[in-house]
Amino acid sequence: MNKYEFITGLQRHLTGKVSVEKLQELTAYYNDYIDSQIRKGRTEEEVLKELGDPRLLAKTISLIKSSRKVMSASIYNRIMLL
Repeated sequence: MNKYEFITGLQRHLTGKVSVEKLQELTAYYNDYIDSQIRKGRTEEEVLKELGDPRLLAKTISLIKSSRKVMSASIYNRIMLL
């Protein structure tokens, strides 16, 4: 897998699960991260191996997003009960 395949895979698996703005933010973040690691002397292969499967990364991002919504709702409910 190369950087292009990683980024497009991540985008494909996040589409519809995060907002368009968040998708653009994440795409820019991972593009920049990969490029910065390569500038530090690592190979693209090493960096992508560290990041892992874009499908699993997208799933993790989606789960974190979902858990934040649940926590926010829980906190809201507690406040309303006071």
